[in-house]
Amino acid sequence: MSVIVDWLIQVYGYLALFPFISFIFFWFTAFIWYKDKKKSTKWAMDLTAFLLFGTVSSMLDVIFRISFGGFWVVLLIFLIAAGLVGNYQNRLHGAVDLKKLIKIIWRIGFLVLSCVYFLLLIVGIVNHMLS
Repeated sequence: MSVIVDWLIQVYGYLALFPFISFIFFWFTAFIWYKDKKKSTKWAMDLTAFLLFGTVSSMLDVIFRISFGGFWVVLLIFLIAAGLVGNYQNRLHGAVDLKKLIKIIWRIGFLVLSCVYFLLLIVGIVNHMLS
């Protein structure tokens, strides 16, 4: 059992190393499977957001030496965003559609985490060059 877990951790590590190459890989894999560009893009975004969540969390830990933990910072931001979107849904429709809420937060998270990834990548490179 631990061999499978170790293998999964290794695969995640390799895919998370370059999340945008992984996005392209996921998109082509989904396109071969579904033959639909829109569905392939959504599928690739969802999987890459999972990779970006871990990558950005790790980058926050390494670059800024956050004692609170980058994972918890990113999770807190996601939860705050979910609360805001859920409040908006509740005011607009009178109820919160949990499935729609999760999709919205996850896809917005992909876009935000992508931007943060590039920003942290630049900050990390500059920090490394200056030290």
